Amino acid sequence: MRSATEIDTERLAREARDSEHNEAYKPMGKLDGISVGVGARASAQGKPVFFIEVLIPFCSGSEVDLDRLEGRLEILRRLEERSYSLTCQDDMSFSCELVTREKGLENEYTRVIHVLDRCVPDDDPRL
Repeated sequence: MRSATEIDTERLAREARDSEHNEAYKPMGKLDGISVGVGARASAQGKPVFFIEVLIPFCSGSEVDLDRLEGRLEILRRLEERSYSLTCQDDMSFSCELVTREKGLENEYTRVIHVLDRCVPDDDPRL
């Protein structure tokens, strides 16, 4: 995973403003298939809205790994406690998003990494 200090909110805001879809997104990394990214959306008021997104796949292939599912369920619970919106995707994954202030983006990213570190075992061969 990238360091929280690599989050350039000014660049995200500028890219969102210049984008056709009024949104900019920067992938920050993956841990056991779980993707984390940060972004910005341009708003009509001119002030960008910042967000962090965590994409959690629940199945990979046809094999079911109950221990892995338990860990991912724990991640979902912890993100929900932090007021993330949880959305089920068509590909058997969850999109978890939290809108935050510019100044809170780095701190929230650090908290998400901490949650992932606690819920994905170090000895997991899929890392």
